[in-house]
Amino acid sequence: MTPKSAGKAAPVVPGAATLMIVDDDEEVRKILAKGCAAAGYRVLMADNGLRLVSTLRSEKVEVVLLDINMPWVSGLRVGKAIKEDPGLRHIKVVYVTGVHEREAECRDTGCDGFIRKPFALRLVLETIEKLLKPGA
Repeated sequence: MTPKSAGKAAPVVPGAATLMIVDDDEEVRKILAKGCAAAGYRVLMADNGLRLVSTLRSEKVEVVLLDINMPWVSGLRVGKAIKEDPGLRHIKVVYVTGVHEREAECRDTGCDGFIRKPFALRLVLETIEKLLKPGA
C-alpha cells in the first residue's frame, strides 16, 4: 500500500496537519479527501489497512480516518495496533463506518472518535479540529 495524495485541491497551509483516509470505498475516500483538502489539511489515502502501520512510521500523520470493513485486515485490528504501539499511539484514530452496531467495540480499541456513515462532512471536519487542539 503506497499512500496516495488527495490530488489537486486547495493549497495546503504550511504546517497543516496530515490526515490519512483509509477506506476501501473509492467514493468515500474522494469525498473525505476533497473536503479535508479544501479545509487546508494534507491528505493521504489508502484503500486498505494492510501496511498502514508501516506507512504511519514513515509519514507524519496526526489523524487517521478509518473504515472498519475492509479487505485483508479489519479497521478494528488496525486501529487497535496503532493505539497499542508506543511510537504511534499519539495518532488520533477516528472510525468512519456504516457498521453502527459496533461502536462499543470501536471504542474498546482506544479510538478517539466514531462517525457514522452516511456522514456530514461538517461533522468530520469538526471532529478533526477538536482532536488537533492542544491537550485533546
